Amino acid sequence: YYLNIENNTMALSFANASTDKVDCGSPSDLDNMTQFTVWMWVKIDTALGVARIFASKGNTSSNGWRFIRSSTNLLSLLVISSPTPNWSSGGTTTLVLNTWYFIAATFNSGAAGADARTYLGTLRTAVAEETSGAVDGTTQTDDSARPFEWGNQSGIGSFSIGADIAYCGLVKRVLTLGELRGLQFKPRVIPDTKIFMNLGYSGSGNQPDLSGNGNIGVVTNATVAAHVPIR
Repeated sequence: YYLNIENNTMALSFANASTDKVDCGSPSDLDNMTQFTVWMWVKIDTALGVARIFASKGNTSSNGWRFIRSSTNLLSLLVISSPTPNWSSGGTTTLVLNTWYFIAATFNSGAAGADARTYLGTLRTAVAEETSGAVDGTTQTDDSARPFEWGNQSGIGSFSIGADIAYCGLVKRVLTLGELRGLQFKPRVIPDTKIFMNLGYSGSGNQPDLSGNGNIGVVTNATVAAHVPIR
């Protein structure tokens, strides 16, 4: 199913470089995922030119993974490996302020080459792959009992995204480009979805997990903002 809400006017705004976040905890089905896709609709409103975090799993810089906007305003996915190098991949399109983007990152530790990939679309353009400079790691670090967070990775400092986030999801497999395009304008639960949220629709309190998995998001300080203009 997917949400079909006529007057959907809420998202959540995460202040730049603050403690703002939505913490979904660390249920066992989110731990040490060897495959995943994370996606969202996001509008950056502050602090271009510095690294900030869209979503993360882990509580230190030496475990887990994070999906970020780099200091050069590009998408980037980093999955920590021990030993290094880490899995990583960057985007190719410079992100700008006050533009709604559909963004996604996929990871597959068992694939041959380009295990980390990034994707970008807008309200007017279909999402497309942006993978650039992909590096493959070897052994994933243990991120069990570490939190999954939207908009921040609180264990490594104040890196909250400085943006509004509306629909967002975490899927425990690698989605195809066709599946991502299907989600772009019809955000919904698809097979293997572990978290699906419409941030802000229920206000600034706990955010319901519409996937049915009960991974409720606990909000720290984020405030209600205008929603992405899609039905």
